[in-house]
Amino acid sequence: MSHSEAKRNPLHCLGKRGRERGQNGSLEVVGKERKRWRGHYFIYERKDDKELRKHKAVILGLRSKMTRKQAADALRAIIAEKAELPVEKQPDMTFGQFWRERFLPLHQMKWKSSSRQTQIDNIELYCVKPIEAKLLKDLDKFSLQMHANRLAETYSKSVVSKFVIWCRAILEEAVDQELIPKNPAKKLMMPETKPENKRFLELDEIAIVLERLPFRERLILRISFILGLRPGELFALRWNDVDGHSLRLDEETVDGKMYPTLKTKSSRGFMALPASLREGLIEWREVQNPESDEDFIFPNADGGVYRLENYRADVLRPRLKEIAKETGIDGIDFRACRRTCATHMSQHGGIKEVQAHLRHSRATTTLEIYIQEIPKAVRDAVESLDSAVFSSKAAFAEAKKETVN
Repeated sequence: MSHSEAKRNPLHCLGKRGRERGQNGSLEVVGKERKRWRGHYFIYERKDDKELRKHKAVILGLRSKMTRKQAADALRAIIAEKAELPVEKQPDMTFGQFWRERFLPLHQMKWKSSSRQTQIDNIELYCVKPIEAKLLKDLDKFSLQMHANRLAETYSKSVVSKFVIWCRAILEEAVDQELIPKNPAKKLMMPETKPENKRFLELDEIAIVLERLPFRERLILRISFILGLRPGELFALRWNDVDGHSLRLDEETVDGKMYPTLKTKSSRGFMALPASLREGLIEWREVQNPESDEDFIFPNADGGVYRLENYRADVLRPRLKEIAKETGIDGIDFRACRRTCATHMSQHGGIKEVQAHLRHSRATTTLEIYIQEIPKAVRDAVESLDSAVFSSKAAFAEAKKETVN
């Protein structure tokens, strides 16, 4: 029986588990006519400052001439002789050490370069930091679930899910590397969380907000409301991306760095640029007076790409906070602008048009997350139901009245 077959059939050996995971390797019985003990173990080798985990298999002897205990003893001797560290002497690593030294080097290159650092920062903030000092062997399901529950009291679903999903993935890798026998996060449950912010602006609110902003911020929010650009796409725009009636999207910025990749494959390409925005951009170019078409449309004070958090903290939030005090219109951010774009555009085009405009890979994302207004067809149906029910009720009351009389 092959190794893969043994994994699919764990009861093939003596009516018990054919492979025993643990610090001393694992055993299986192979062969059709002459059964043999085969052992499996792992060694760790360093290459280019990375630790590589390699699987090893070795035939230990005939099953007819070796008991299971003798085979296990033989395998332990081989592990002690050939492995970089005897399996019994695997270090007691903390969760934080394992993340930095084992998990991150193995997995980070799988993530897109444009979002890699953001991914790492999110995992470290919401998943690693709260339990980084805990030894892997001391983590248990109860304490992890209690932490997830505490997060749910303050944070939204997206934050809590980051903890649950990444904690589960990191500890699963620890199991694979045989540092812990089982994954305590495997069956963590997602607790009920705070409702997600689904703010979008009504048309009159948009007009009130825009008239109170300076020209540059007014143009930035107009682009956000009409084109629904993600902020990383908006601040990566250069003047050579403006092409007549179209706007080219081929770069994005993350943490002040530029990347030639966007969030999804469908995000890359051209967007329709309406006349009013073209006129606004022409006027802004006259104000900015760029030296080159390679210059950013909305640069920072040094002419470079804006760091998104700097723009939010230093420019946009203080302005919007003042407007909120004056008008009571609050809860505005780039996500709300994108949601506003989707909601109002749904009144002027079908779901496929809105999906294409926002460049979502799935229509369900457009429907479930971004379009918040109740469709007119639904409103009309409810009005019709209300009319039918209450007209029938009125008719019944009138008939009853006539019968009594």
